[in-house]
Amino acid sequence: MFAPVTARRWKGLWLGLGAVAVILSACSSTPSHTATRVRTSTLTVAETTAPTTLDPQASPLFANRYAWDLAYQCLLTTTASGSFAPELATSYQESPSGLQYTFSLRHGVQFQNGETFTSADVVYTFHRLMTIGTPEARNLFTGLTSVTALGSYSVRFTFSSPSRGFIGNMANPLVFGCAILSKRAGSSTLATHMVGTGPWEQVAYTPDSSLTMRRFAGYWGSKTGATNLDILYVPTPSTQVSDLEAGKVNLMFPTQAGAASLKGVKGVHVAQVSSAVTVFLDINNLRAPFNNVDVRRAVALAVNRSALATVAYQGAATASGYVPPTYSWSAPVTSLPYSTQNVAEAKALLAAGGYPHGLTTSLIYIPNYDPGTNALVELLASQLGSVGIHVTLNPLPTAAWVQANNTDQNYTLSWNEQSYYSNPLEYVNVPGYRQGPVPPALATLFHSANSSTTTSALYADINAIQKEEASLVYPTITLLALKIDVAYSSNLANVSVGPSLSRNFLASVEVR
Repeated sequence: MFAPVTARRWKGLWLGLGAVAVILSACSSTPSHTATRVRTSTLTVAETTAPTTLDPQASPLFANRYAWDLAYQCLLTTTASGSFAPELATSYQESPSGLQYTFSLRHGVQFQNGETFTSADVVYTFHRLMTIGTPEARNLFTGLTSVTALGSYSVRFTFSSPSRGFIGNMANPLVFGCAILSKRAGSSTLATHMVGTGPWEQVAYTPDSSLTMRRFAGYWGSKTGATNLDILYVPTPSTQVSDLEAGKVNLMFPTQAGAASLKGVKGVHVAQVSSAVTVFLDINNLRAPFNNVDVRRAVALAVNRSALATVAYQGAATASGYVPPTYSWSAPVTSLPYSTQNVAEAKALLAAGGYPHGLTTSLIYIPNYDPGTNALVELLASQLGSVGIHVTLNPLPTAAWVQANNTDQNYTLSWNEQSYYSNPLEYVNVPGYRQGPVPPALATLFHSANSSTTTSALYADINAIQKEEASLVYPTITLLALKIDVAYSSNLANVSVGPSLSRNFLASVEVR
């Protein structure tokens, strides 16, 4: 028999984001030359990294989410200011025990294949996720024991223990882990064809080249500002800049150098957005020498985050601890143990860990993943070398990196990036499929966080977790939070980008 429930209508924890949505405006620089405007009802966007799959449950790479969030939606979403809002659900109820959440679903919603959205689709989605979804996505819903339809427009999630971050995980604007799939569409074509409930429907997809979307006529909400949306995958940043100047695209996310060159172009607006996307160093604590805490602490003390931000990203990043500084309540990185570079102490710890003459290891990464990746790993290797940790850089194709980092765990050090999380607990979460048993002190802190009943208590618990993880240098070392430049032609209106960097803002953009 189910426990009684108490109504909770959009009183989810407010996440206190310091960075709110940025309404982009023209720069005041003097023009040096003129860009050709795109005068059509088609919004054309250049992206650097093409998706490896269009299946929203099949990959951990956050660049894929910039395609998924065009077509898919979750039961809830998170606004740019950090509050939860209804999407495919209109309300939810949480039981007093915190073990059950019951959602009332929105009526009149269609999938892009013409099927009507019901509770059966929610049940199907989460059964598929927990059966074949990536470990990263399944890990968002640890303790989930059942998803049950209570009629066509009500669904109940049951957990084995309280999960304070559940509502946040159900409200990710990047739709990671919570994207609702069509039961009727099935799984056979999801890798190449999206079938969601969002404002855009897919028309065509050429892997590594382009994704073509159009306004979904059956969309339940506000219609898109443009009729069509073309995403072009252009891996070379300078080519993107040339395409914007030539009018082949009208919105892009340039490198720092590209943004600087575009600030002199008449008819082009450029702005910078602080994001909650973080770059970090994965340390395989299950393999020698990094199963030794002194060695891990030596790695942490070798790192100069400010130099990584200034040199590798040319200032388009900021030093970050586990929770990025866009969350205004997050503990400053300088307050975290072993987070300020100290070469002498790092060498002493390396000797105490049994490596007085240093050690040799390797670092795997995906080359050119973003504009700063290559420079970052090279500078990171140099910093580690200064304390006696000699690193061989091992660039891998995306599929091989995913295999080594997540499936085989065949690495010692690994570059990594993670996207924004609407549930800040995820920034400090331990990927249990990879890192081994959670240390007892951390397990106690996680239990406290998941049992918290107030926002302030949750924030305090998360900061305590940050400090304990920094002390253990486990499970990762978060290095930077990225800043993103956005450039667009002046014939666009309503360009607004939030800290999640979700591409769902494109639905509001108008082409004039």
